[in-house]
Amino acid sequence: MRRCSYRDDPAVPTFDDTAPVAFMDGERALCAFGARMIAPPSLRARLMA
Repeated sequence: MRRCSYRDDPAVPTFDDTAPVAFMDGERALCAFGARMIAPPSLRARLMA
């Protein structure tokens, strides 16, 4: 079985992925909640707006 990877998708630009990366759309309640929980405190206030 072949695994899917964003690295194989030519539409995804290259970026530094040596640290954990989270992809969220921020429009659904669970994604928005998750984004607020993992964001640093300096960014959290802007996400809550």
